[in-house]
Amino acid sequence: HSDSAKQSTTTKQSNLHMVAPAGTLLLIVIGLVVAPFVIWFLLNATRSNKKVCGFWTGFLIDNPVREFLTGQSDAIAKCAGPNAKIVADFGCGHGANTLTLARMVGEDGKVFAIDIQQQMLDRTAKRAQEQDLASRVQIIKCHPTEPALPINQLDFVLLSCVLHEVPDPVLMVRAVYDSLKAGGRFMLVEPPFHVGARQLAHETAIICQTGFRNATPISLGLLNAFSFDKPKNID
Repeated sequence: HSDSAKQSTTTKQSNLHMVAPAGTLLLIVIGLVVAPFVIWFLLNATRSNKKVCGFWTGFLIDNPVREFLTGQSDAIAKCAGPNAKIVADFGCGHGANTLTLARMVGEDGKVFAIDIQQQMLDRTAKRAQEQDLASRVQIIKCHPTEPALPINQLDFVLLSCVLHEVPDPVLMVRAVYDSLKAGGRFMLVEPPFHVGARQLAHETAIICQTGFRNATPISLGLLNAFSFDKPKNID
């Protein structure tokens, strides 16, 4: 009986040693996921314009953890399609998606990286230069009510975590629609927490009322994402 009790105690201790590292690892993973949102909230709590993310929050949005959890780069490339050569990343932030698009369009393609904040654009331009992609990226600073998108030139437009920030979403969506060639594609990505179901439904309704078709959900982790097509034959 004594030997059995000792063996049982040893087994329990071994199990505890196995559980402890697993629990620690789980806490680390949860911390990596939750911390960016907490820091984002603290950084933006004192901002005068709380709708627009500041420069420093870009480091939280554009990070390997988010890419690992969402696979956003692959989803963007797949949504745009292999024939997309002239594209736009509106609200480019620190340029992660701009760089994805620049690699995708190839040497003969062009990416319009558009933002209202000069710091964001400077960061994007620097990263494009470091990765030898600057020749494919055109940096454009715009005004919140003047999207600065070209007319009938684009194959693909990405708005990632942007539409809920603009003062006039109807104007923004109309600018996206007008910028696309017939048959062009628009990808919308919105965060899950401060863009609720009601607001997301409102945004998608605006997009469909503007004339976009084929609203298709895209799997992107916790993020809300959809693709929309501009009709090839426009009345």
